[in-house]
Amino acid sequence: MHFKNRHNYRWVILIRHLGILSLALFFCLFSQSLSFAMGSRPPRNAVIKGQVISRADNKPIKAALIKVSTLIGRTVISTLSDNSGNYNISKSLSGAYLIQCSASGYQNMLLLRFISQGQTYTFNFNLNSNTVNNPPKIISFTPQSKFSRVSGENIVISITAQDPDNDPLYYKYSIDNNIIQDWTVQSSLNYKTSNKDLRRHTLKVEVKDSKNASTYKTTDFFVFMAFPKPGN
Repeated sequence: MHFKNRHNYRWVILIRHLGILSLALFFCLFSQSLSFAMGSRPPRNAVIKGQVISRADNKPIKAALIKVSTLIGRTVISTLSDNSGNYNISKSLSGAYLIQCSASGYQNMLLLRFISQGQTYTFNFNLNSNTVNNPPKIISFTPQSKFSRVSGENIVISITAQDPDNDPLYYKYSIDNNIIQDWTVQSSLNYKTSNKDLRRHTLKVEVKDSKNASTYKTTDFFVFMAFPKPGN
């Protein structure tokens, strides 16, 4: 009887030890699994967003290409702006990157920025048009240079100009840098001289297009005093 109790006691001790070992093994495996799961969790993406607009009129530019590249020029990710000019990029990025924006009819714009994971960045692009605006060309101008008038006579000013880009034209007239007619669409003007004009003057006519590209023409003239006719 004593031997049987002793034998049962050994089995109880063994079962207890096996239970403790199983529990320890379970916690060990659980902690390793948890550590592996936490360690393998992907890092949060960096977010790059913004808007692409035209510098000339502040209108959004759609279908503009925004490209993120490494410093050696390898493209990491790219996207296109939507109809409102907005774009959004989400990518695991960390370090220095080149961010380039390009659109048809506009000059490219390039940024060098340092990007960190999990951060949000806003980069707006104001693009300049790559279309060259040509200034107007003066075809003819009257009166010819170095003319004279008697006080009281009219000076008929007429100018013919063309714009290579077919932009609307505007004209400004001045004498000795004093404006006698501000910007107008009229390409001719009558100026009546008087005794206050009895000296030499410089007539200047400026021509500009709707994008403010301009040119001008000048000529000198002299105003004489009007003498009464003999017998009057």
